[in-house]
Amino acid sequence: MFKKTSKNDDFQKYWTSIVKLFPSVVAREMQKESDKAFKNKSWDNDKWTKNKSKQTPSLIKSGRMKRSITTTTQRSQATISANTDYASYQQNGTSKIPARPFLGNSKQLEEFIENWLTEQINKRF
Repeated sequence: MFKKTSKNDDFQKYWTSIVKLFPSVVAREMQKESDKAFKNKSWDNDKWTKNKSKQTPSLIKSGRMKRSITTTTQRSQATISANTDYASYQQNGTSKIPARPFLGNSKQLEEFIENWLTEQINKRF
């Protein structure tokens, strides 16, 4: 015998599947945004500040910091981090080094999340 499910039960199952998928989708997009930052030498459409001694932003010297970037997911969250001792100095800046963000939230990421969630909800209705 088949169990009848209500539309509410169906929606609950669908929403649960979206919630489970969400962190990995966001983690992938965060990685893309970080890769784009290194490629374009900018974050959130703001160009990185150039060095005084050189006329280009020098965030990529050996590539070690870029290669150290990882994403992790847990239940309902996604995290991106760089595992070098100098990543936070580049990300946030110091009194001598201008901030050159390459991780975290951005307008593009927020827009992606909003569009992705809207798309997932619209698929259901």
